[in-house]
Amino acid sequence: MSEVKTMVYFDLEATGLKSSGRPRICEISFVAVNIEDVLQLGLRLNEDRSLCEISFLPRIVNKLTLCVYPMAIIVPLVSDLTGLDNYNLSGQSNFTNTTANLLNSFLSHLPSPVCLVAHNGNAYDFPLLKAELEKLGTELNPGTLCVDSLLGFRELLQKQGKSERTNHANINYKEIKAKEIYVATELVKAGMFEADMFEGHSESLDKESSKILQADSEVTPSKGIKTVVQNLKPSKHAHIPHSEKLKTRKKLTYLNQSTPTSFTLGNLHKHLLGVAPSQSHGAEADCLALLRTSAVLGDLGFCYIVEVVGAAGFPR
Repeated sequence: MSEVKTMVYFDLEATGLKSSGRPRICEISFVAVNIEDVLQLGLRLNEDRSLCEISFLPRIVNKLTLCVYPMAIIVPLVSDLTGLDNYNLSGQSNFTNTTANLLNSFLSHLPSPVCLVAHNGNAYDFPLLKAELEKLGTELNPGTLCVDSLLGFRELLQKQGKSERTNHANINYKEIKAKEIYVATELVKAGMFEADMFEGHSESLDKESSKILQADSEVTPSKGIKTVVQNLKPSKHAHIPHSEKLKTRKKLTYLNQSTPTSFTLGNLHKHLLGVAPSQSHGAEADCLALLRTSAVLGDLGFCYIVEVVGAAGFPR
């Protein structure tokens, strides 16, 4: 990771999917950020997740977003998603050598080495950009690296999910249940609940707790639990209002499954940041969403995306 100085989040919109024939680019965006600034952004996002709901960026950001007329029919479904069609793009320039030179000039302006980061880039973004450049007989600047963030997210989160599932399987639920029953029994005895609410139940709680504790001799409530119960003991005349009795108790917090249901950019953003991107299916908006989503992973995430997955040279 130390050899990469600048992360360039890269996304494009095209006339259709690769399966639709030979899609052409109609919008392209580069969002460049110093890698250390992205890591700092990750720290701030982890401290205050509400920042994810706004367009939150490092102070130093270099952006280049271009619309081009694709010289091909844009699939109606794509127009519905992106808002781009052959009519509103009719006044834009084609993808020419001027466009290619502009892209290379932008990349040359940045601290190097530079790494393009595109989600599902190996299957879509990188081949499409390469095809447009080849039509012009040119290429990106030598030394430009690229990495597919989809591969990094998938490998990192699936590995993390497998680890958490293993830890989850090793939890001693018998011990947890015994301690919960013990605490509940002590609270009833201490008068934390009205007698009529638990009439006849205190004895059953004692029996259930004894049964579990006897079955597992190692499950002995810690002194800490007894101390907490003693500290909570109310006065003899303590009375809990009826409204308090009707309040739903907090459920136990279980370990979250850390593997998302899918690895699309929108779903990853929601899974890791707790909120879906406010905008999507726009080249620049998707670059910013990818920036936030990768930033929240911190240093470990970048190690996977850049080093483990491997930042390779742009396809030649």
